[in-house]
Amino acid sequence: MLEGGVPILTACLKVANPQTYENASGALWNVGLDVRNGLALAAAGAPDFLATPVPPTWLTRGTSAGAGGGGGGLDAGGPGDVQDAVFMTQQLQL
Repeated sequence: MLEGGVPILTACLKVANPQTYENASGALWNVGLDVRNGLALAAAGAPDFLATPVPPTWLTRGTSAGAGGGGGGLDAGGPGDVQDAVFMTQQLQL
């Protein structure tokens, strides 16, 4: 899934060049939009605002048909519940 690029991008955040910082943070932001990548980003040392850029209130639950759920936020539950959380109305990719 992430193929080892996250630690490299996280290291690029420490480079003094502003363009490098901007590009690395943009890439990490994009990776963080998939809620399944949040743990990998946090483990690699990415700042919290990049590891979880989507507020929990913006997440919905996927349905068995793959469409975004109609709920108003992520239901509370166990650690496995994050696996089918999707951002807004994106379709769940299985």
